[in-house]
Amino acid sequence: MRRSRPEFGPNYGISAEDEGMLPWSWADERLGAARNYWIVTAGADREPSAAPVWGVWGDGAVHFSTSPLSRKGQNLGDDPKTATRFDFDA
Repeated sequence: MRRSRPEFGPNYGISAEDEGMLPWSWADERLGAARNYWIVTAGADREPSAAPVWGVWGDGAVHFSTSPLSRKGQNLGDDPKTATRFDFDA
C-alpha cells in the first residue's frame, strides 16, 4: 500500500511531497498497543454512527465483537462491502 496525503485545495498548505509523512510502523505500533477503538459505520440513510469498542489489533485490522442488534452490527451486516470481512458469532 502506498502512503498518500488527503486531497485538499492548494489553500490548505498540505505538501504533495513524502517528506514529513509517518511510516506505517508508527500507526501499527500505536494501534497494537491500544485496547479501545472507535468504530464508525453508516446505515442505508448514510447517517454516520460512531461507537467505542474494546478490541485487539492484529493482521492489519481491528478485531472486535458486537451484537447483530446494535446499530453498528446492523450497519455492518447490511453493507455488502463488509459481508466478506464481517461475521457474527452466534
